Amino acid sequence: MIFLWPLTVDSSLCFNEIRSMFRKLHNSFTDIMCNPFHNPGDTIQSKAFDGIVQYCNACKGALASCSTGH
Repeated sequence: MIFLWPLTVDSSLCFNEIRSMFRKLHNSFTDIMCNPFHNPGDTIQSKAFDGIVQYCNACKGALASCSTGH
């Protein structure tokens, strides 16, 4: 899974929003990998994780204004 945003404006607000988004994604992924019933390599089937990924996709649209400086 790869997320790319072309940021041309150095803004601490945008950085903090992106950092928060990736922190949520990382925490959710870590929770799944630490589950003793999850087998590494299996498909992740989690409504919570899907919700975080959808949140990241929604943030990508909202953060587009950071790259244009608007």
